[in-house]
Amino acid sequence: MGNPWTFPFILPATYYLGCWLLGMPGTDDFLGQINDTLGRYSLMDILSAPLATLGPFLQSTILPMFVGGLLMGSVVWIITYWLIEKLVREYKHKRFARRANAARKRREKQTGDVAHD
Repeated sequence: MGNPWTFPFILPATYYLGCWLLGMPGTDDFLGQINDTLGRYSLMDILSAPLATLGPFLQSTILPMFVGGLLMGSVVWIITYWLIEKLVREYKHKRFARRANAARKRREKQTGDVAHD
C-alpha cells in the first residue's frame, strides 16, 4: 500500500540512492527496466524457477532499492519522530497548564463561595 502520487518520486530516489551507496551503475530507464523484467516472464515461469527468472532483477534493482530505502526511511523516520515528539510534548505542556489553570479557578471559586456563607 502506498500513495500513487509519490511512487514516481520515491521509487527512483531509493533506487538511485541505493546504486550510489553500493557503487553500482544505475539505469536511466529505471521504471522501464522493471516493466520489461516483470513483463518478460509469466507467472508460471516465476513460480517454477524464481531465482533463475528474477535473480538478476533482484540483484540489479531490488537490492539497490532496499539499501536506498533503508537509508531514506531511517532519515525520514528520525525527522518525523523528532517533529511529532516535539509537537506532543508542547501539546501536553499546554494541556497541563490549561488544566492547572482551570483547577486553580475552581479552587478560588470554591473558597470564595465558602467565605460568603
